[in-house]
Amino acid sequence: MRSLIFFFENLGGHFGLWTTKNSVLFLGFVPIEVFFIATLAGATYYLLFPRTWDTATALSTSFLIAVVGAMLEAGLVSVDYLEYMNWWNSYLAVVAYFLTFLMMYKVNLLITKS
Repeated sequence: MRSLIFFFENLGGHFGLWTTKNSVLFLGFVPIEVFFIATLAGATYYLLFPRTWDTATALSTSFLIAVVGAMLEAGLVSVDYLEYMNWWNSYLAVVAYFLTFLMMYKVNLLITKS
């Protein structure tokens, strides 16, 4: 998970879709705080979800995480720690989170089966 978040955060920063402010340390465009949160979230995701594909679980958890993630980002935007730029907005953040976590569900299954 950390790798996916790191990749997408840097990609978005590179294309000027968002910028993050007030970090202790940046790894490319990614604040170190996001790196640690993604590590903990990935471990939690691995521990909580079933080891077989379940469409209802995949869609519902991805949607829930997407909405909560976008709400947290909206909070960061409101206190000026995160700034969306160009055409990026909260609605696209929901879609991006949804697709990312749907992929993570599948990748998690592939990794744990090997």
